[in-house]
Amino acid sequence: AAAQRQAEQETLLASIVPRHVIEPLMAWMAQGFDPKRAITRHYEAACIGFIGLNNSAGLVSDDAAGALDTDDAFFVAHRRVDEVLSRSALIEKVKTIGDVVMLGGPFHREHTDAETLSAAASQIAGMFLAVRDVSATVTAGAHLGEMQGAVLGTARLCFDVFGDAVNTASRTMAAAVREGRAVAVTAALHEAMRRGGDTIQEEFNGEATEVAAKGKGVIQVHMLRRHAHAASTLP
Repeated sequence: AAAQRQAEQETLLASIVPRHVIEPLMAWMAQGFDPKRAITRHYEAACIGFIGLNNSAGLVSDDAAGALDTDDAFFVAHRRVDEVLSRSALIEKVKTIGDVVMLGGPFHREHTDAETLSAAASQIAGMFLAVRDVSATVTAGAHLGEMQGAVLGTARLCFDVFGDAVNTASRTMAAAVREGRAVAVTAALHEAMRRGGDTIQEEFNGEATEVAAKGKGVIQVHMLRRHAHAASTLP
């Protein structure tokens, strides 16, 4: 019975926190959520990205119950994100805030080799294209850099990542939209893709564009080419 309860707990937690957090989180739960033993991680380098699914107007239907139309492109795009993530070994969903999905990785170790980082960079870029294949209104931005991770609080637990790299990824998405291009990655993430030799890098402009980013001055980003297709870019 105890083993079954533990398995059920692990299944539940797997839908809430990244896979690698489950074991230490369960240990923390057993210790009564002692704040001094809170789960924290430092990632020397990881990929982080944001996907804006652009919540469509009028999601509430006209029927008396006010039911949501789950066939709406907004819901379809959310399901597409989860579908692609289920096949990604390195990129995980961090959290969803309305119509924005935050994702990143690898988070299974604090120090990651260059080859794995290159693969992760290609996977996160591939996800952007795969979701755009479903909804052309998707916007996205990603960066590769240093960040911190932690399970925050003791109620409605949330594993979150934060730091300058996270801010840069968010600003990259915003900058792409201002430039009239929906998807962009920073020079750091693009270089990781180039080192890995994945052809997905060819879906982005080879020459970096300098853009203004709130609170960061000027940053260099690579915009998604207007003719980019998702057919061969699934992780």
